[in-house]
Amino acid sequence: EAIRAGASDYLVKHKINAEVLDRCIRYAIDRKQSEIALRNERNFIAAVIDSAGALVVVLDRRGKIVEFNRAAETSSGYSYEEVKGQNFWEVFLPKEFHLDGRRNFAAIRAGSQLHEYEQRWLVRDGTWRDFLWSHSIIADVNGKVQHIVGTGIDITEKRAAERELRVSQEALHRAREREVEIGIRIQNTLLIPQTVDTIKGVQIHSQSLASQKIDGDFWDVFIYDSHRFDILVGDVMGKGVPAALLAAASKSHFQRSVRRLGLSLKEYGRYPDPAEIVGAVHAVITPDLAHLDSFVTLCYGSADLEQMKLEIVDAGHARTIHLHAATGEVELLEGYNLPLGVSEWEVYSQLCVDFAPGDLFVFYSDGVTEARYSDGSLFGIERLIDLIKSIKHMSANEIVEQVVNVVLSNTDGDNLSDDLTCIAIKIDEKPLEKAIRQSRLEVYSDLAEISKIRNFVKEFCMTAEPQIIDEDEMHALILATSEAVSNVMLHSYDRATDRRVQVELEAFSDRVCLTLCDWGRPFERDGIPSPSFDGSREGGFGIFIIENSVDDVLYYQDELGRNCLTLTKLAHELA
Repeated sequence: EAIRAGASDYLVKHKINAEVLDRCIRYAIDRKQSEIALRNERNFIAAVIDSAGALVVVLDRRGKIVEFNRAAETSSGYSYEEVKGQNFWEVFLPKEFHLDGRRNFAAIRAGSQLHEYEQRWLVRDGTWRDFLWSHSIIADVNGKVQHIVGTGIDITEKRAAERELRVSQEALHRAREREVEIGIRIQNTLLIPQTVDTIKGVQIHSQSLASQKIDGDFWDVFIYDSHRFDILVGDVMGKGVPAALLAAASKSHFQRSVRRLGLSLKEYGRYPDPAEIVGAVHAVITPDLAHLDSFVTLCYGSADLEQMKLEIVDAGHARTIHLHAATGEVELLEGYNLPLGVSEWEVYSQLCVDFAPGDLFVFYSDGVTEARYSDGSLFGIERLIDLIKSIKHMSANEIVEQVVNVVLSNTDGDNLSDDLTCIAIKIDEKPLEKAIRQSRLEVYSDLAEISKIRNFVKEFCMTAEPQIIDEDEMHALILATSEAVSNVMLHSYDRATDRRVQVELEAFSDRVCLTLCDWGRPFERDGIPSPSFDGSREGGFGIFIIENSVDDVLYYQDELGRNCLTLTKLAHELA
């Protein structure tokens, strides 16, 4: 009983001898030294734990706190005396989370909890703090859990910084997304022109899909007159914004070269050749492209609808498909020039092909033929040719839609490996009719000039040989023209007298066409109500007179940005 109470040994009075007394004294000294060593070790460990930068919390097997070092006191705001003997979840978790705390402790004690995990504590000042914990289990000789030692690091500031960084990154991502969306709108405006529908005798339609929202494909149409236009299709090496910027720069150079050469060669009575245009752009842009380690493949074509010829410069681009309507055969148009940016010494040459009514030209980027099937095979030129042959009877719009849909449906369309562009140019089956006679007039936007325009129309109709429309039809056309010109001067130009109005007259075998062009406020036909003949509402009479004086009225805006109105008066026997 004495030993159980803490005695070192015991002596029986009548059995004391030197040996027993020596043993007793030795045991007492040894035990005392052990107690002193153990106390020193405990004090050392306590000092180390208290001076540690990490939080140290020791729990007994029931989850009660038996050790709580100074770092834990500092982070939590509680002293050891305040938390000693309490379950940690009752101190650091709101009541509604106590069950979760007990379950978490049970998992740790059972050894099923991860060795390292995060836990949030509600500290004294009412705020939440984040800790990264690791734990060790102390068991007795029988393997029974006695204590759980938790070591923690306060990561509150780190997590707050991470959250701020995440918010900043998300804001930056949204800003970049907005920039990309702006870039897409800019690209659709500057690199991808609107479908051209003002060229008589031909259908032109296109569609472009970017592999990275913004792409390096570009195309454009340059219209010289009613029967001649140029087509440009290009592809910049690379993808994304850098390629789009180079594409915009390349297209801008072509636009300037077309205007500059068109003006300089006008005095020679001819249009610039494709080789001259490409060569002019090559001289300016190739040094810059070489410096940027980039290049541009392109196909530049010039179509003459009167001569029924197409001249092409192919600078390393995908081969143009020419489907002959008469035979159904396909010809691949291919040149041998290097792309822009490869060699400063390249001299560009052109090839010339004839075409006929109903013929079809398909221009495309390699994103069409190099689209991959799920098995890794390419869509390829042969599949494209077979597809074109099967849909040759469709319109240019339908052909482009079919090509794009087939490529996307048979390949991984949601993840294009390259930018995709397809352009169809279909020659009308009815040959373009050439005007028998043409005449042009330009006047200022002064109402006094209307009489000059009336005389211009009258002289054109009366002196035509043969005469296309009779005198009554001529006066109807003059009436419609007078109303249209006055509307332009009064409303489109807001009565300004120093602006320009252009008038073009064309005589065909069965009709006379008059086209008015101005650079004023666009005219919206849908916004003009029908006139009220009972006097209850003003307006609309001018439009009524125009549309009832001629056989056809067409409003549109041309590639020069002009507002155009074409009035057609049929010959008497056709009207």
